[in-house]
Amino acid sequence: MSSPESRPAPRKRKVPWVGFVLMGFIALSVGYRTTLAWYTCEGPSMEPTLAAGERFFILRSTWAGEPQPGDVIVARTPDGLEIVKRVLGVGGQTIAIANDQILVEGRAIGAQADCPAEYTPMDPDETACVRERIGDREWLTAHSTFAVPDTMDAVTVPAGQLFVMGDHRDRSNDSRNPRIGTLPIDSIVGVVIGL
Repeated sequence: MSSPESRPAPRKRKVPWVGFVLMGFIALSVGYRTTLAWYTCEGPSMEPTLAAGERFFILRSTWAGEPQPGDVIVARTPDGLEIVKRVLGVGGQTIAIANDQILVEGRAIGAQADCPAEYTPMDPDETACVRERIGDREWLTAHSTFAVPDTMDAVTVPAGQLFVMGDHRDRSNDSRNPRIGTLPIDSIVGVVIGL
């Protein structure tokens, strides 16, 4: 019989590398769900930026910070629908529309432009594109040439709110509609990334 001193010390169990990989995968999965989300664009309201059926990522609002003019966001409307729209004005800014021209703080933000070759609108003979710019952000919008030009009296965006519009101005239900109006910042689900 051997004495307790001569017995070999018990070996420490090593966690197999598979365990580390599994723990890493779980951590990434939880991080992904709280940081990013996939969405699919429904309808033509964001053409030519996002086509109907196109998939996109959002960075959830807790990580994205406050949206800035030019950002594309997903937000909840007062009746609970999630919509994807572009921010054109933030709290304190004045927005107006004169003859289809968006005015931010009294300045026109758009100019006629050629529609990109890869953009195939539902009504190609009746669609015109406008290049808009706020600060160093620039994007294209679409307009139906047969539609009555849009006009809206100047509104000042309340503090903590956003004025949003779809990039296809004649096929979008957005802040111009009193049922939606300006959206509170806390209604934002996230900011679209990769555009």
